[in-house]
Amino acid sequence: MGKAELPSIRIPISLIMLFQVSALIIRELARLEMIGAEQEPATAQHVSALFGFAALGIFMLPLLRGHSMNVRNLFHRPRSWPQLIMYSVAIGLLFRLANWTKMIASIAFGFQGQADSIMATEPVFWWACPPASSLVLGVVVMVGLTPLVEELIHRGLILCSLFARHRVAAVLASAISFSVLHSFNDMLLAFAFGIVAAIQMINYRTLWAPLLAHMTFNLMITFDWDCLHGIWIPESASPTLGVISTGLTIAFLVAALALARQTNAGAP
Repeated sequence: MGKAELPSIRIPISLIMLFQVSALIIRELARLEMIGAEQEPATAQHVSALFGFAALGIFMLPLLRGHSMNVRNLFHRPRSWPQLIMYSVAIGLLFRLANWTKMIASIAFGFQGQADSIMATEPVFWWACPPASSLVLGVVVMVGLTPLVEELIHRGLILCSLFARHRVAAVLASAISFSVLHSFNDMLLAFAFGIVAAIQMINYRTLWAPLLAHMTFNLMITFDWDCLHGIWIPESASPTLGVISTGLTIAFLVAALALARQTNAGAP
């Protein structure tokens, strides 16, 4: 497969998005049902995701049946596994750092949380993980299944379906379809990740690259959500800290983009 070539997959994008939305509705209904049954919220979140993935698999199976060879071609063996793993893990870590600095900038500028001179506290963090069974379930869902499903759909099916017709549109469509399925606060960073992951897929020519980056990012998220806790109520807005944090966020994203443009670790 030559450079900048991707497997030719022709699947209607509208059907893919319809199936994803339907699976998300099923997932949310399952989550609400488990919450109503007094299931622990984190467990309900992860278990309901399994219902959503199962539904999505059932919906997508007829579409994928005629593209099994092309789907397998998405997972080309790279020239260098160590380099691919190193670059992809670095991209995932850079995006997690960008998420943290974005959050700090939002707090410093007063966009997230509320400055309060009376209730003000210095940043305080502590580490407290849930029971091992809950943590393992979170890792399986967030680090294993979620990146695999999302990368296969957005960087595999959507990007490859549109790539031969218009490369820029394919990159934008795969990033937009990925970002709109995230919460409003996470949408911008998800769009940036979608752009970088699509560029990584094009340059590395194997889905292993964005998949490993996504798994790294989600691994950090899992421990952030489940184990790391913190409180920070600033006395007042701090524009200087906000500007510094914003600059760091941009620097992390630019560094991730530079790594995504590497080709020496990709598939032959």
